[in-house]
Amino acid sequence: MEKLCPFFLSLVLLLISAPIQAKGKKTFRYDKNEITARKSLDEAYARFGKIYKPYDSGHSNLDLKTAKQLERLFTLTDMAVIEKVILLEVIGKIDQHELARDTIHIDYYDEILGEMEKLRIKDKRLIKVRKDLIKGINHHREVLDAWLMAARKDRVYKVKNASGHWVHPGTSAGDKIFYSLYHSYIITNFKAEYPENLKALSRHLCVLVF
Repeated sequence: MEKLCPFFLSLVLLLISAPIQAKGKKTFRYDKNEITARKSLDEAYARFGKIYKPYDSGHSNLDLKTAKQLERLFTLTDMAVIEKVILLEVIGKIDQHELARDTIHIDYYDEILGEMEKLRIKDKRLIKVRKDLIKGINHHREVLDAWLMAARKDRVYKVKNASGHWVHPGTSAGDKIFYSLYHSYIITNFKAEYPENLKALSRHLCVLVF
């Protein structure tokens, strides 16, 4: 095959490295470094009064494959926590007129959940954990979308209660899933795990809660 001339070679490389276009908006392939560069996990956890101390598959009492997959799942949920914190900040700034109402915000939720879906999991326990995590996160995405829309339209009064707190039924729906997942499922089905790793899983789920 003839060699590509420099111009066409550079064009091919540009197309390969370019962001994926999807759903009519600019989006990116999943990249943990891209996400954590916008906000660190220490900062995201601090928003909820927690210290970032993740689940450690290298010090687990579970079989290595299970531990690694648990670690991978909750590494991805941590990325969703960063997205939640950043979006809450954007919503607040738009509401306070610190940002224009039409300010463009691009999140990585689709990429994060896509990575979770792609994990090759056969353990029924982990399939259940993944299913609940995705379901709960999607409930909260509905909340954030509704609040962002209210802020953009200057109709925040429609999403506040009498006490001035922002409300949405999706917050409790998602929170219940995360609480139940830990207290009614993980503790029972991963009881062989070391206590410090169970506490880490609890923290991973606590910061998902509103």
